[in-house]
Amino acid sequence: MPKGYSGAMKDMKDTMLRTALFLKSGQMAKLQTLSKVTGAPVAELIRRAIDAYLEQRKAEIKNA
Repeated sequence: MPKGYSGAMKDMKDTMLRTALFLKSGQMAKLQTLSKVTGAPVAELIRRAIDAYLEQRKAEIKNA
């Protein structure tokens, strides 16, 4: 397994849903660089970023 890859697809507890999003070219370039460095797929990096964002906002989500 590539370095930095958590195997989210292999060990997923939650059902994954397919979605599409638009990224700025610079964002995608940086994600591709991180993917090469870490061995984690771009999709995994995006999932990690979303998880971190949601963790930061968990109080808002809880109170919504």
